[in-house]
Amino acid sequence: MLHFYGKAGCKTNLRQRRLLKQAGVSMEEHNLLTTPWTPETLKPFFSGLALPERFNMTAPAIKSGEVDVVALSEEEALRLMCEQPLLIRRPLLRLDDWFGCGFDREQLAHLLGRELEANDGQPDEGCRHSITPQDGNPAACRETEDSL
Repeated sequence: MLHFYGKAGCKTNLRQRRLLKQAGVSMEEHNLLTTPWTPETLKPFFSGLALPERFNMTAPAIKSGEVDVVALSEEEALRLMCEQPLLIRRPLLRLDDWFGCGFDREQLAHLLGRELEANDGQPDEGCRHSITPQDGNPAACRETEDSL
């Protein structure tokens, strides 16, 4: 069973979950923001990724310059991500002893042994909201079908 850690209300995570469900993938969904992370539980998801690739570059703390991902040590990065899970690149995925960070369609298709729906021109990752909501609050972007 695939474990999918995403953000409730994230349209991109919703699209990713739909692609997996349409391919018949058995999945357990978890809310990335409410999971009680520790550096030890989080670290396996980042194997092989450079430090900046582990971060959600659209997180407000990164966009504002409050968090400089290049200046962090691995220990500092893991501590910050545990404290502020919005900093984590989504989704986090686990299947048996395989861990992943981000949505790599080709890698997932190979790992799961099934094709995922053809790319519809939409990005597989990143915030799908190119315009900030009228109230200026990115958290106001909500999808109605958020089951995490």
